[in-house]
Amino acid sequence: MCCLVLAACRINFGANDPDAALDGARDAIACLTTHDEDQDAIDDSCDPCPHIAGTAADADGDGVGDACDPEPTVARQRIAWFDPFSTTRAEWSLSNLTVEQDTLHAMSMAPATSYGILTQATGEVRIVAAGTINATYTGTPHGIAISFGFNNGGANYHYVQFFDIGGAMGEIDIAKAEGGSFPSLATTAYAGTLPVGRWRMEIDESISLQHITLASELAGTPRTTLDADTATPTILTTGGGIGLLIRNADVTVDYLAVIETL
Repeated sequence: MCCLVLAACRINFGANDPDAALDGARDAIACLTTHDEDQDAIDDSCDPCPHIAGTAADADGDGVGDACDPEPTVARQRIAWFDPFSTTRAEWSLSNLTVEQDTLHAMSMAPATSYGILTQATGEVRIVAAGTINATYTGTPHGIAISFGFNNGGANYHYVQFFDIGGAMGEIDIAKAEGGSFPSLATTAYAGTLPVGRWRMEIDESISLQHITLASELAGTPRTTLDADTATPTILTTGGGIGLLIRNADVTVDYLAVIETL
């Protein structure tokens, strides 16, 4: 398959990265032929939206397709990271999570949790992850959370989550960890416990605006989009990692993408 985006293709593929320096100048390999996550006949390494099938349009020519570009008419984005979980990559530190059958898989039951940290800077980024909730277990709480902006030795950070304690209602939250407390910055509800089916989180975070937006999907249904301004004393910081936490559920993650605004 011919590569549709050449010099602008800037996905971080680790040791096999076709632009290892992430400087926009592609290395000798124009397109890898390793994986096609969205099955649109464009290999992930050259797909301007490797997690969204059906379009290669990139109006601003920055290497990030219109379908996943936070600013599709402003050429200042790059795909800083894309992981379809076809292999276990060294940038991850995983606990009770395994890479299998092109997914990251958690079978987390109390008292253990499944947790992973990806070494990847955040700050002015869009983080997108999606997969399937296969089952929930009898223990509580049930939850999926993505965290970022770690500071103060990792004690303070911001995060988004699906969360319930097994009652009649659960929550979708933008929240933060601050001095041992976990105040919510924005929330909406879902009925019952964590529902089985497709899930998705799309997080836009900006340290310049001190703002977080969460668009999400649970059980294949889009949920209310949340917006929150981050509040003192724990401000949103760049941080050097992205955390993934799964509790009391059998969950797969199909991919995780990080789209950076330069």
